Amino acid sequence: MTPTWSESGLSLVIRAVAFSARKHTNQRRKDVEASPYINHPIALADVLWNEGDIRDAGVIAAESAKLVKLADKICNLRDILASPPTDWAIERKREYFDWAKKVIDQLRGTNTKLERRFDQLYRQRP
Repeated sequence: MTPTWSESGLSLVIRAVAFSARKHTNQRRKDVEASPYINHPIALADVLWNEGDIRDAGVIAAESAKLVKLADKICNLRDILASPPTDWAIERKREYFDWAKKVIDQLRGTNTKLERRFDQLYRQRP
């Protein structure tokens, strides 16, 4: 089934992205490209929607902090694997992966799809 958006729902998302873009205009990630920080919260939203299949506003409200943490750690592991902070040695990358796993282990039972995705990425630990 293809999800549909109400006009007000889409308007809210566009306003949220525009607000985030304004607030993060001058912030950069620590990767070699110094990519715009705004890419990170957009990537989180993409993970929640497209990989976690989060559609129910009630689920989002009840579990929002846990879901955002799951999506954040997924995005961070991807970023470390693809384009890590320029000053991070291999040991620092490994420490982050291990710390992220400890965080996610405390959230188990929140969203099976996202937890599996995290586990797939964790298995690529440097």
